Amino acid sequence: MQSIKGKKEGLLRVLGMVLILISVFGSIVFDFFLLDFTMYILILVVFIAWFVLIVLLKLEKDFFTDNASKFFIGLGIFSVVMILIAAMISVSISLLFIVVIVSNILIIFCWHFALTIFKKEKLIFLIGGIGYCILSAIFRALAFIALNLLLGVAPLILVILGMCLVLLAEMRMKKKGLLNYV
Repeated sequence: MQSIKGKKEGLLRVLGMVLILISVFGSIVFDFFLLDFTMYILILVVFIAWFVLIVLLKLEKDFFTDNASKFFIGLGIFSVVMILIAAMISVSISLLFIVVIVSNILIIFCWHFALTIFKKEKLIFLIGGIGYCILSAIFRALAFIALNLLLGVAPLILVILGMCLVLLAEMRMKKKGLLNYV
């Protein structure tokens, strides 16, 4: 009986995607320690809206995929409104608020496109993951280290590990001729 070609690499890709998903939720949990309760609730509302849209797009139902650009524009406007509300509540925390929202959106896109075989979407995966890592390293990691919460850096480490697993598996699959980007 023949085994499935690229089975190990496929499992590594899925494991990388799962690690990125765990880091998505880890980031949300640890953001509670960075922001006051009102800001955290606003971030949670924005995060839930984006996450639900991405999950609905993953289901590939016609209504959502056909109207994806409208949903993205609507959520973009919603996110800007939430940022303005946060700026009115506390101007001093608004920069961190903006960074957290942007990094959460980037990591959601990174997770969504982790297993894609399309070049443009793979680029979104890379940009999302790298953008999240840069923003998290600058803002979240420094804040967590200042709070002596080294565990708060775990989502950043998981994203890096997850992205490396996905990319390593894909390089091995390309070398074997099992994966061609479209």
